[in-house]
Amino acid sequence: MPWSEIDPVFDQLLEAIKQYHTNELRTVVFGGGSGLSSILGGDTTLSTWHQAPFDGLKRMFPRLTVAVCVTDDGGSSGKLLRDLGCIAVGDLRRAVLSWITPRGLLSRYSSLNLEQLESMADALQHILNYRFSRNPNRRFLKAPSTVLSQKLRRSVPDSLLEYLDRTGASFLEDPLLKDIRLEEQCLGNLLLVSSIYSQRKGGKQKDLSRRFTPTHLQIMKGIQDFACRIGAGPDTIFPAYTTQGEIQVLYQHGVMSSGEAKSARKHSSFPVDRVWVHFVRKPQVSAELLKKIEEADLIICAPGSLYTSIIPIFQVPAITEAVRNNRRAVKVLGANFWAQRGETDISVRLRGKEFYVSDIIEAYHNNIAGGAAGLFESIIVTDLQSIPGDILRNYALEGKVPIYLDKQRVREMGIEPVEAAVFSEQKLRNEKVIQHDPVKFARVVKTLYYLRRHIKKHLPAPSLPPSPFVHGIHFPRKGFLSDHWAAIHQRVRQMDTAHPKLRKVLLDILWDNREILLEHLSFIRGIKKVRRQNWTRSTEWDNILGY
Repeated sequence: MPWSEIDPVFDQLLEAIKQYHTNELRTVVFGGGSGLSSILGGDTTLSTWHQAPFDGLKRMFPRLTVAVCVTDDGGSSGKLLRDLGCIAVGDLRRAVLSWITPRGLLSRYSSLNLEQLESMADALQHILNYRFSRNPNRRFLKAPSTVLSQKLRRSVPDSLLEYLDRTGASFLEDPLLKDIRLEEQCLGNLLLVSSIYSQRKGGKQKDLSRRFTPTHLQIMKGIQDFACRIGAGPDTIFPAYTTQGEIQVLYQHGVMSSGEAKSARKHSSFPVDRVWVHFVRKPQVSAELLKKIEEADLIICAPGSLYTSIIPIFQVPAITEAVRNNRRAVKVLGANFWAQRGETDISVRLRGKEFYVSDIIEAYHNNIAGGAAGLFESIIVTDLQSIPGDILRNYALEGKVPIYLDKQRVREMGIEPVEAAVFSEQKLRNEKVIQHDPVKFARVVKTLYYLRRHIKKHLPAPSLPPSPFVHGIHFPRKGFLSDHWAAIHQRVRQMDTAHPKLRKVLLDILWDNREILLEHLSFIRGIKKVRRQNWTRSTEWDNILGY
């Protein structure tokens, strides 16, 4: 139709959206990893994050609650899980850092002024993201501010420096924590763990067994104390559950893989068939978090790994029930830009390399009790037409392909696809990469909320079949990951293995492949080293080891 007639309508609509206030909207965001932090307040792993640390969803929706998936078992978190009966803290640390706000910092530290805030964010990023080398300096844990330059250290209030020093020193003095090796650990993770374990009153001398497990209240209080101290605000960051859980992935050819980190590394020629979380006991969820979900005006599922960021959260019945019971909230799912190796690189339906947005919805439907119904009504996807062709070509040369939008099939499922250029143009210009822009994503969510609330639109009834999800998949290994690590460590120590490096290699293999059960090791008497010139190849053993 003639633009002269419709232009004023768009101008009025845009002005109305711009003037619409979202300060009082109660918002809940689910997610994990860099996908969550990217939209919350920017990816805190980027060296440039401190240049704009206060943008994103947290600025547009200040009444924001974050529920973080805590099944990560890679990197620093995985190393801590070998020793502690606790939840993974790496994604929590990222979320806490990305949530810091001027209001949170100024209300906590009245001596700060506005000019110091970005430097303060820079200092916190340096401390919380610092990783120890293979020859760690324990002084950096005893006094975390020593990782900073003199200039950055001056931007941090003395009371916060004292808190960080006290928390780091507590880690080194705690009988349950002091012997944990610091090699390749993340300083922020150690400080957060220290905050959790310091909540036990008078128990430091009694709880000398590594079997000690922090209670639900101790975990919640430790996280909240830590978050408030660095300016994230009270009651804003929650673990989705405080019970340790481990991802189990079943591929279509019947092979099972244990652990989130392995699923990201594994390259299978078969698609994921099922995924579930093996909890050590019935998962425990904060009653306050459930209340916030039920009262929310807006519920967002952040972009991220399909099978390891959001689906594990929605496999907790209390959480999915709270989301479905809230029938007035606007519910939005953010889709990833690119197919992810090991998760979204092969379509179950098409058995091919292309992965579609409808496949994302089907994955939710097939891996959550009750399916995808009532969890989200819109899905934000990248507008591929706005991405330059040479950028897509460069990504293709690296083996990265986009997740394609099949609009008609998505709409037939009862979900409305929303195409938007939610990537950072600055990153595109300067670094030739496509990443979520926290400001753009927040604007799209605000626009979508306004339209849903003020313009009535009939969404098609979902046409998905009943969900095939079933509870109670048997997994033979019991107990915490630290129990499993201690058991395999003892069994390997009993083997006839003279060479220390072989023992370490075997332990790493068993930890990275936890579907190998302890009883399997009873068939191994020992390991010996054979010189290359004395090794006679056996194709039969090649087949066995290859499988």
